[in-house]
Amino acid sequence: ANYVNGFIALGVSLEMIFECKETELEQLFHPDKPTPAMKQAAFGLVHPDWNQIRLELANKGMTRALLYEEYKNRQPDLYSYSQFNRYYNRFIQSINPSMRQVYYGGDKLFIDYSGLTMPIVDQRTGEISKAQIFVSVLGASGYTFVHATPTQSTKDFVASHVLAFRFYEGVPTILVPDNLKIGVIKNTQTELILNRSYHEMSEHYVTAIIPASSVKPRNESNVEDAVKILETLILAALRNRIFFTFNELNKAIRKTEKIQ
Repeated sequence: ANYVNGFIALGVSLEMIFECKETELEQLFHPDKPTPAMKQAAFGLVHPDWNQIRLELANKGMTRALLYEEYKNRQPDLYSYSQFNRYYNRFIQSINPSMRQVYYGGDKLFIDYSGLTMPIVDQRTGEISKAQIFVSVLGASGYTFVHATPTQSTKDFVASHVLAFRFYEGVPTILVPDNLKIGVIKNTQTELILNRSYHEMSEHYVTAIIPASSVKPRNESNVEDAVKILETLILAALRNRIFFTFNELNKAIRKTEKIQ
């Protein structure tokens, strides 16, 4: 009972107690009233701000090792790098599951098509065609690009990628498309076959293609959220307008994106 009361008075976690040496435990539990200096001596200095660590890791080129060294320079008595990793991993597991994916700036670009289409009216014949809506979103920032095309053919698919690269003013390290047949012919645990034109595009722009898992692609949540926002805020806002060309529709999408 005395040890339990002493533990409560310390106001620390049980995990930190388990990591103490015997001499440190003696200093903590045997004095009548442990001082803040004693607590600090036993546990080292204050933990880094783990959420800030998560945000820092989103920057291109940043690593855990570099952040650890920076904290170590400011706090010479900081625990080991392996402990630093354990505490950070524990933090990642404790936050909302939707936040557990950690992305680096410029690292991954997620790609998909909206399930909704937009009508395009031929002024001469009155014939209505359905515009396909290409969506891409950067993993770290959530920056989204939307482009309407006549079809989901390989030609339009590749052209939308090129326009996305211009929009982002750069090429990401990795492209993560949904398993669309126009880009990904086969994607299993043992084999990946890409559409030839799509593969050649990636070689030209020096970027890798790693499709989302074909079974419950949890790493596609970013683009799925972007598609939902697109359908709710952009396409719904344009539903009563009549468009005669794809250029008109894309200009309207750009304008609506800025408003939102």
